[in-house]
Amino acid sequence: MPVCESVSILAKELEAALVDPTEPERKRLSALKKMPNYSSRKRLDLFDKAFTSAYLGGENEDAIGFKAIEILAELAFENMYVAFSKEDTLKTYKWSVEELSKLGVNVSKNLDMSEL
Repeated sequence: MPVCESVSILAKELEAALVDPTEPERKRLSALKKMPNYSSRKRLDLFDKAFTSAYLGGENEDAIGFKAIEILAELAFENMYVAFSKEDTLKTYKWSVEELSKLGVNVSKNLDMSEL
């Protein structure tokens, strides 16, 4: 399973776990969920734009939703502008799962990260 599909699965799980996400958080989650669509069109640049344009000044960066989405974004952007590295991707995936768990958000721990 490509990384983009795994990110989409994780975004759906994260969305289900969050209580009352803000509008900017919903927009960033939407971009993460649609990542496979951007990838299939070879337009991850548009994913980057959709995700980053959804930030709103004055957001509470200490909120669980904000932090959790940022953690998942680390995985989403891991290979965005560099050559794919399975080792680095797996490392970031494991880190993301651990960090989300610290926030009380449990997501899938055995998704395939073998290809972009």
